[in-house]
Amino acid sequence: MNSSIALIQHEKIGMLVAVDINSDGEACLPTAGGRFIGVCQSPMPEIGQAIPVNIERCIVVESGGVYAAGDYLAVDAAGKFVASALNAPTNTVAFEASIAAGDRVQIIRL
Repeated sequence: MNSSIALIQHEKIGMLVAVDINSDGEACLPTAGGRFIGVCQSPMPEIGQAIPVNIERCIVVESGGVYAAGDYLAVDAAGKFVASALNAPTNTVAFEASIAAGDRVQIIRL
């Protein structure tokens, strides 16, 4: 079962990166270390078009760096997933290790 929602894109958002929602209810990139509501599942369409946002608990994402399976993750300013500073607890855990930025890996939202 694919759980996704459609949001109007406020700014260009890449495929497999984190998405937040702004005060107008539009999809935007999260702030570095900030919250995210899901992951963009579509290539970058034009601003103002709807994009599908995956809100499942186990999601394939684009990594922003190196981390091990089981590490707590945060998002960077580009919406990519990176190791949490000092492995501080977050609501996201790496299901698979990432050996380089740009890897496509599975994460688990707690």
